Order: sequence, then C-alpha cells, then structure tokens
Amino acid sequence: MKYIIFLPFILITMILSSCFTETIDAFSTINFQLVAPFHSTHVDKTVPDTSVDFTNLNKYKEYKDNKERIKKAMILQFNYWLDSLVYIDKGGNKVNFNPKVPNMPEIKFNHIRFYLRFADKKKFPVNGDEFDAVNYEFSKSDTTMYLLGEFLNVDIKDYFRQAYHIVDVSDDVARVISDAVKNRPMFFIITEYSHMSDQNPQIEPKRFFPYIAARFDLVIKFEVSL
Repeated sequence: MKYIIFLPFILITMILSSCFTETIDAFSTINFQLVAPFHSTHVDKTVPDTSVDFTNLNKYKEYKDNKERIKKAMILQFNYWLDSLVYIDKGGNKVNFNPKVPNMPEIKFNHIRFYLRFADKKKFPVNGDEFDAVNYEFSKSDTTMYLLGEFLNVDIKDYFRQAYHIVDVSDDVARVISDAVKNRPMFFIITEYSHMSDQNPQIEPKRFFPYIAARFDLVIKFEVSL
C-alpha cells in the first residue's frame, strides 16, 4: 500500500522538477534579431546575369558583442525591393523607371533568385579592412549555393520602393545556414536575374540596363546564453 501512496508524490515531483528545469532554461537565454541590409548598386548591367554582394556580421555590434554566447541562429526572412532603375527605351534613350508616370512600359523578369554562399578570407588579403569584400573569396570547403529566396514573374512596378515582398527561408536551408552562421559570419549573397519576360534569348541574348539600385534584408534571430 505504501508504494501506491508514494507513486502520486513521485509523479508530482517529476513534473515539478521538469517545469522548474524548463523555467531555468528559459531564463538562461535571451533572443535578439539582426537585420543585415544589403544595398546592391550596379552600373551598365545586362540581363540575364548574376551579381554578388558581401557581408561580414562582425560589423554589427549586436553580433560582435554576443557571438561568444550564441547557442542558436535562425534565418527568418528575406525581403527584396528596388530603389532605382534606368532602362533604354525603343528610341535608345535612357529613362528613369517610375510606375506613376503615364504610359510607363512594363518591366518584368521571369524570376529573381537569391543564394547564400559562405566566404573564406584570402590567404593574401588586399588590405587590412576585415569588412572589404576584396579580401574574401568563395569558400572552398563548402561550395553549396543555398537558395534564400525566389521571386517569380517579377513585375518591377510591384517591387519599386515597396518593401513588403518577404519570403520565408525553407526549413532545410535555414537549418544548415543557421548552424554555420554561428561560426562563419562572412558570406556572399548572389543575385540571379533571369531574362525579361518579353526577351527572346535566341534573338536578344542580353538586355542592357544603365543603372539598377536594389535593396534586400536578411533577418536573423539569435539565441544567446546569459
């Protein structure tokens, strides 16, 4: 009989102990989000093509102050928009794209894709600036291009100075990148522009844009030990 009496007590003790442990764990960590902004500006751009932008998370105080205590990192979202675009009209003139101007032609890409590839510092850096892209190269130990986001049937007027086009990074990609970002905070973002929707690659393999200024944000959540 005494075993029956003590059994509920043991169960209650185990439950309370578990709750207490979870509470202690909850108070032993804090979370913070870091928005890594990219300003991608290109002169005399042709499409289809790719562009490459670099970042080193060590330039952000929040990351640098906490990186020794990071337990987990999670890429949450990716956001993209255009600030400025200059195209060539049928008369060969340079025109600043503005969707509010009457009779502005449609400018559409079949897709715009964004990939992340980790970076290694060059054996012989060009200069002493740890944040300068010229001092880094694509990682040789991890050659994977991780797809961060994909935008299909991109009508530029919908992305022009409007920052609400947000995609969630897939779980598989987010998991791999998040595990690595804790120890490898240097990486390249590769932007892939397809041909235009009205562009026949067989007849017009490249289309010229005198100027493109795009922006994109990478939102990363960190869990840090107290």
